[in-house]
Amino acid sequence: MIKVSTIVPIIAEWQRRIIAVDQQLDALFAVVGFVESPLTDTIFSLATSYTEATAARVGDHDEWLDWYWRENGMGSKRGQCKAARWKKERPIGTVHQLAQLIVASP
Repeated sequence: MIKVSTIVPIIAEWQRRIIAVDQQLDALFAVVGFVESPLTDTIFSLATSYTEATAARVGDHDEWLDWYWRENGMGSKRGQCKAARWKKERPIGTVHQLAQLIVASP
């Protein structure tokens, strides 16, 4: 079984890189507006593939990393989740809380 302390640095590095990609895309879109193009499609595809690879590396079988990024605003929305091993929902607003969720999800 993977430990929270083992995956926190891996998830933190993933978060840092995905935030950097999002910031660069936001800067691009501020100049040219949102445009679907082969370039943006490739960037989104690479970010998604990196997320999937990181998820496999940390044992995330329930797409929690993707949820944390796309739906939970990298923790800023503090979305509530319930892992299979938890009795009730908990807010997920930090990388450490996300790691706990992943470890508690079979």
